[in-house]
Amino acid sequence: MNYINLHLKELKFSLIYSFITITSLIIVVYDYIEIFLSYYISFTGTNINLIFTDLMEVFYINIKFSILFGVIFSLPFIMFIALLYIKPGLYTYENTLINRFIFITNLIVLPSIIY
Repeated sequence: MNYINLHLKELKFSLIYSFITITSLIIVVYDYIEIFLSYYISFTGTNINLIFTDLMEVFYINIKFSILFGVIFSLPFIMFIALLYIKPGLYTYENTLINRFIFITNLIVLPSIIY
């Protein structure tokens, strides 16, 4: 098996892992969508009540927000999979720069996620 086939096989598995992660988190978030929506609405600082004018609008809102929150929550894993996919092709100095960048990015992003 040549290197191109190995590369494509690794790419296929990376995309499959990412798709499985996104899909599973969308399903989990959909189960708890009322909690996420109440937190999201209370975070804006206003007292908003959602008004639905159509019967299916409730379902659409729940699906849209579950997709949004599922993708947001799966982004760290997708970035990790992308890093594992790219890392074997990097030089050593590029690898150290990526490691520093990831450390600094985590220091900046994690407090904003917790807030």
